[in-house]
Amino acid sequence: MECSVCGSSMVKTSGKAGGYYGCLGAAKGYCESRLLVRRTLAERVILEAVRQRITDTESLRYVFEKVEAEVGRMLATAPESIRLKQAELESVQRRIANFVDFVAQGRGSKALADALALAEQKAEERHGSSRPSTAPRGQRCACRQWPGSRSG
Repeated sequence: MECSVCGSSMVKTSGKAGGYYGCLGAAKGYCESRLLVRRTLAERVILEAVRQRITDTESLRYVFEKVEAEVGRMLATAPESIRLKQAELESVQRRIANFVDFVAQGRGSKALADALALAEQKAEERHGSSRPSTAPRGQRCACRQWPGSRSG
Protein backbone atom coordinates (compact mmCIF):
# COMPACT_ATOMS: atom_id res chain seq x y z
CA MET A 1 0.00 0.00 0.00
CA GLU A 2 1.17 3.49 -0.69
CA CYS A 3 0.00 6.98 0.13
CA SER A 4 -2.00 8.64 -2.66
CA VAL A 5 -0.60 12.05 -1.67
CA CYS A 6 3.18 11.48 -1.50
CA GLY A 7 3.69 7.85 -2.61
CA SER A 8 5.25 6.75 0.70
CA SER A 9 4.49 3.35 2.11
CA MET A 10 1.48 2.90 4.33
CA VAL A 11 2.71 1.40 7.58
CA LYS A 12 1.15 0.10 10.75
CA THR A 13 1.07 2.82 13.38
CA SER A 14 0.20 2.45 17.03
CA GLY A 15 -3.29 2.89 18.32
CA LYS A 16 -6.16 1.21 20.09
CA ALA A 17 -8.00 -1.83 18.74
CA GLY A 18 -5.00 -3.37 17.00
CA GLY A 19 -3.59 -0.26 15.40
CA TYR A 20 -3.99 1.68 12.20
CA TYR A 21 -2.29 2.01 8.85
CA GLY A 22 -1.07 5.49 7.94
CA CYS A 23 1.39 7.27 5.66
CA LEU A 24 5.04 6.84 6.63
CA GLY A 25 5.76 10.28 5.18
CA ALA A 26 3.14 11.82 7.46
CA ALA A 27 4.66 10.03 10.46
CA LYS A 28 8.04 11.56 9.55
CA GLY A 29 6.49 14.99 9.03
CA TYR A 30 6.88 15.51 5.26
CA CYS A 31 3.38 14.57 4.02
CA GLU A 32 0.08 16.35 4.58
CA SER A 33 -2.01 13.14 4.65
CA ARG A 34 -3.44 12.42 8.07
CA LEU A 35 -5.67 9.55 6.92
CA LEU A 36 -5.59 6.50 9.20
CA VAL A 37 -7.25 3.21 8.33
CA ARG A 38 -8.11 0.63 10.96
CA ARG A 39 -5.72 -2.33 10.63
CA THR A 40 -8.53 -4.90 10.78
CA LEU A 41 -10.48 -3.16 8.00
CA ALA A 42 -7.44 -2.78 5.73
CA GLU A 43 -6.41 -6.41 6.23
CA ARG A 44 -9.96 -7.67 5.61
CA VAL A 45 -10.20 -5.72 2.32
CA ILE A 46 -6.73 -6.81 1.18
CA LEU A 47 -7.32 -10.48 2.02
CA GLU A 48 -10.66 -10.48 0.16
CA ALA A 49 -9.00 -8.97 -2.92
CA VAL A 50 -6.23 -11.59 -2.79
CA ARG A 51 -8.80 -14.36 -2.27
CA GLN A 52 -10.78 -13.24 -5.33
CA ARG A 53 -7.64 -13.01 -7.42
CA ILE A 54 -6.25 -16.43 -6.54
CA THR A 55 -9.54 -18.29 -6.91
CA ASP A 56 -10.03 -17.06 -10.46
CA THR A 57 -9.95 -20.01 -12.90
CA GLU A 58 -7.29 -18.41 -15.10
CA SER A 59 -5.05 -17.64 -12.13
CA LEU A 60 -5.33 -21.21 -10.89
CA ARG A 61 -4.66 -22.56 -14.38
CA TYR A 62 -1.51 -20.40 -14.55
CA VAL A 63 -0.31 -21.68 -11.15
CA PHE A 64 -1.03 -25.31 -12.08
CA GLU A 65 0.88 -24.94 -15.36
CA LYS A 66 3.88 -23.44 -13.56
CA VAL A 67 3.84 -26.18 -10.91
CA GLU A 68 3.48 -28.89 -13.55
CA ALA A 69 6.43 -27.47 -15.53
CA GLU A 70 8.60 -27.32 -12.39
CA VAL A 71 7.70 -30.88 -11.37
CA GLY A 72 8.48 -32.02 -14.91
CA ARG A 73 11.86 -30.29 -14.75
CA MET A 74 12.62 -31.91 -11.41
CA LEU A 75 11.59 -35.35 -12.67
CA ALA A 76 13.79 -34.94 -15.73
CA THR A 77 16.89 -34.50 -13.56
CA ALA A 78 15.91 -37.05 -10.91
CA PRO A 79 17.33 -40.17 -12.66
CA GLU A 80 20.76 -38.51 -13.06
CA SER A 81 20.70 -37.37 -9.45
CA ILE A 82 19.83 -40.89 -8.29
CA ARG A 83 22.63 -42.37 -10.42
CA LEU A 84 25.16 -39.96 -8.89
CA LYS A 85 24.00 -40.71 -5.35
CA GLN A 86 24.21 -44.45 -6.01
CA ALA A 87 27.75 -44.04 -7.36
CA GLU A 88 28.65 -42.09 -4.21
CA LEU A 89 27.18 -44.86 -2.06
CA GLU A 90 29.13 -47.53 -3.95
CA SER A 91 32.34 -45.55 -3.45
CA VAL A 92 31.78 -45.30 0.29
CA GLN A 93 30.90 -49.01 0.47
CA ARG A 94 34.17 -49.89 -1.35
CA ARG A 95 36.04 -47.78 1.18
CA ILE A 96 34.38 -49.66 4.04
CA ALA A 97 35.32 -52.99 2.42
CA ASN A 98 38.94 -51.78 2.16
CA PHE A 99 38.94 -50.86 5.86
CA VAL A 100 37.54 -54.27 6.77
CA ASP A 101 40.22 -56.01 4.67
CA PHE A 102 42.90 -53.91 6.36
CA VAL A 103 41.61 -54.86 9.81
CA ALA A 104 41.31 -58.53 8.78
CA GLN A 105 45.01 -58.51 7.93
CA GLY A 106 45.73 -57.52 11.54
CA ARG A 107 46.74 -53.92 10.81
CA GLY A 108 43.90 -52.22 12.74
CA SER A 109 44.28 -49.12 14.92
CA LYS A 110 42.06 -46.63 16.75
CA ALA A 111 42.41 -44.15 13.87
CA LEU A 112 41.32 -46.86 11.43
CA ALA A 113 38.34 -47.75 13.66
CA ASP A 114 37.32 -44.08 13.71
CA ALA A 115 37.67 -43.81 9.92
CA LEU A 116 35.62 -46.98 9.50
CA ALA A 117 32.87 -45.63 11.77
CA LEU A 118 32.79 -42.38 9.80
CA ALA A 119 32.63 -44.22 6.47
CA GLU A 120 29.80 -46.42 7.76
CA GLN A 121 27.90 -43.31 8.88
CA LYS A 122 28.35 -41.75 5.43
CA ALA A 123 27.19 -44.97 3.78
CA GLU A 124 24.05 -45.00 5.87
CA GLU A 125 23.35 -41.35 5.00
CA ARG A 126 23.92 -42.01 1.30
CA HIS A 127 21.83 -45.17 1.40
CA GLY A 128 18.90 -43.28 2.90
CA SER A 129 19.03 -40.49 0.30
CA SER A 130 19.65 -42.61 -2.79
CA ARG A 131 16.53 -44.74 -2.74
CA PRO A 132 14.69 -44.12 -6.00
CA SER A 133 11.04 -43.19 -6.16
CA THR A 134 8.65 -46.01 -6.96
CA ALA A 135 6.51 -43.86 -9.26
CA PRO A 136 6.75 -44.90 -12.92
CA ARG A 137 8.83 -42.56 -15.03
CA GLY A 138 6.83 -39.91 -16.87
CA GLN A 139 3.64 -40.55 -14.90
CA ARG A 140 1.52 -37.45 -14.35
CA CYS A 141 -0.31 -36.64 -11.16
CA ALA A 142 -3.85 -37.98 -11.41
CA CYS A 143 -5.15 -35.85 -8.53
CA ARG A 144 -5.44 -32.59 -10.48
CA GLN A 145 -8.86 -31.17 -11.32
CA TRP A 146 -9.20 -27.82 -13.04
CA PRO A 147 -11.41 -25.40 -11.13
CA GLY A 148 -13.39 -24.52 -14.26
CA SER A 149 -14.40 -28.15 -14.75
CA ARG A 150 -16.27 -28.12 -11.44
CA SER A 151 -18.34 -25.04 -12.16
CA GLY A 152 -19.85 -26.46 -15.32
